[in-house]
Amino acid sequence: MISGIQLIQHLSDAVDSLAADGRWQRYKVTILPGEQGDWRVARFRISPEEAILDAIRAYYEEHDRYIVPGNYTGLWREGREPPVMSDTPHEILDHLPLFEHAHGHVLIHGLGLGMAACGVLASPFVNHVTVVEIEQDVIDLVGGQLLRRYPDRLDIVHDDCRDRVLKNDDYWNLIWHDLWDDLDPENIEEMHALQERYAPHCGDQACWSLAPMIARMKKEGLLAS
Repeated sequence: MISGIQLIQHLSDAVDSLAADGRWQRYKVTILPGEQGDWRVARFRISPEEAILDAIRAYYEEHDRYIVPGNYTGLWREGREPPVMSDTPHEILDHLPLFEHAHGHVLIHGLGLGMAACGVLASPFVNHVTVVEIEQDVIDLVGGQLLRRYPDRLDIVHDDCRDRVLKNDDYWNLIWHDLWDDLDPENIEEMHALQERYAPHCGDQACWSLAPMIARMKKEGLLAS
């Protein structure tokens, strides 16, 4: 059995390794703090002590979604903790498949902090990005800053992707669905429904958090391997 001291050292090494992983650092957001309606963007800091406590929590919950010391940006909805999204390491790493495979015309469902949109627009293989966001306050808070950066390559649409009217010839090379606040298996049914709805309109598509949720459910015996 691992001792408490060994566990702390093991987790400390894991946190240091994640901190040194340069893949996520380049995608940290630069959205300015502010408030609009029920939404706010704010900076927050994680101390070394908080990072170790978070790693211990993740260890006993049997996952690796911990955080490393540093300064971050989060998007909060009134009355909800933790933030709806943030530019913490694992949230960014969740998006790496999107950033690495995006090309042509990309459709993103959910604006959030704009991390997905900015990460995609950083690619020279992406011509244009359309973001569909249901919350006008989020568009006002975050979207204006992004549109000033990418006036020719970005459109932001105020709509609900679940029932947005699509034309027969609407087509995107890649669609990224990112509507959900949490890693919750109850979201899987809606994820599959969205993928089915948009399948005729894209070359490829994916949902934030779907793959790790399915992997965890298989590990726990909730799904057949």
